Amino acid sequence: MNFLLLALFLFTSSVVAGGWLAWRTGEAFFPRWRAARWLWFVTLSLLSISFFVGFTAGDGNPGKSLRAIGSAWVITLPYWLIALILNEGIEFAARGWRKRHAGTPVKSPALKLQSASNPKSHQKWRRFLKSRHLVTLFSRPCRNFKAGAAADDRFENKDEVQVPPDVATSGGQAGRTILRRRLYWCGVPLAVAIILFLGNRNFHHPVLSTAEFDIKKTCAGREHLQIALASDLHLGEVIGRAELKKYVDALNALNADLILLAGDLVDNRPEILSKEDMGEELRRLKAPLGVFAVLGNHDVFSDGGTECAAYFTQNGVRVLRDEVVTLDNGAILLAGRRDKAEGKELRKPLKDVLRGADSQKPLLVLDHQPQNSHLREGAQNGADLYLCGHTHGGQVWPVTWLLSRLYKVFHGSGREGAMNIHVTSGLGLWGFPARIGSNSEIVIITLRFPQK
Repeated sequence: MNFLLLALFLFTSSVVAGGWLAWRTGEAFFPRWRAARWLWFVTLSLLSISFFVGFTAGDGNPGKSLRAIGSAWVITLPYWLIALILNEGIEFAARGWRKRHAGTPVKSPALKLQSASNPKSHQKWRRFLKSRHLVTLFSRPCRNFKAGAAADDRFENKDEVQVPPDVATSGGQAGRTILRRRLYWCGVPLAVAIILFLGNRNFHHPVLSTAEFDIKKTCAGREHLQIALASDLHLGEVIGRAELKKYVDALNALNADLILLAGDLVDNRPEILSKEDMGEELRRLKAPLGVFAVLGNHDVFSDGGTECAAYFTQNGVRVLRDEVVTLDNGAILLAGRRDKAEGKELRKPLKDVLRGADSQKPLLVLDHQPQNSHLREGAQNGADLYLCGHTHGGQVWPVTWLLSRLYKVFHGSGREGAMNIHVTSGLGLWGFPARIGSNSEIVIITLRFPQK
């Protein structure tokens, strides 16, 4: 139900934003061509449909192309909405300015139309635009500047053109309005493209984060434990075997005692794992105490996670599904949880998962989603450290801000009672490969145990 509501919200908001954007850009670029404005409106509105059609289509084209176009549109949707709201503010201010100055002569040194002291300014402006191949976009509104030329000889001061209100509003003002709109809506896509470029670069350069926790329970024969935590690999079309190789190299280079993967191992189609033989890379993951993982919501989309869990387990990564294992000769307990997306009937209460486990030993819980209720349950059942992923650290601003209000801990470290919490933003991502306001990361966690 939550997924359907989210899909409905994304679809509605993207259609509204597409229509709104088409209206404003069509007004700027096709002011006289109604058919072109309607065609543009339909085109932008269909971007949101391409997103949903692409994710229901199979592998290969056109499904892959539709997914790429649709995800880029959805990821950048907040920025288009910000640009639209800013544009409405500019339009409102411009209308107010025209209203305040209606009926009074307009002094505008910037115009300097075809006055005696500047007889060829309009021709120079057209040559400037034409030399940069912009004449088709910007020359038509510039023609309206000629409307003020007839007024030039009425004034003795040729350094400053004063345009009577009837001329300014009928010709020059309309031209300036269209020119302003076109410049604005040419600048906005450029700004969004720059943001996407920087976000893509940010995604391809993961950072190494660190966290340290003091555990109150003793651990036989050990003063500290180092855990390499990664999450949200989202292996699939965007993140393939080449990226996985980099992730494996980075994890192995940390020489951690234990490697944990906190879910969303694949994007949505587990068959790509065998298709690209990613098992060869997974088998290279090595840690003295082992490599463990849990499944996330993306892993269970197709067959409930059965194929994904089997593939990772066969290739050296043990997947825990409401199971407890002992590490370091029984000195540490690790519990791996089923994801809530598998259904309430399959996800057991944590107390049932831990039944029979020694409560005096340090307990680590690996879960995909940092739901507030899950964190409370972990604290109530004596967990010492609760590790999660899922949120991507928000992935793109302003989603980062929204998630910080939805989750008690949406990224980084926190506490629930006596229990320590750490949520990683993950290595991979969903949709278009860009992180804006968040980082791809691997977390090296150091646990310190008291000595007897």
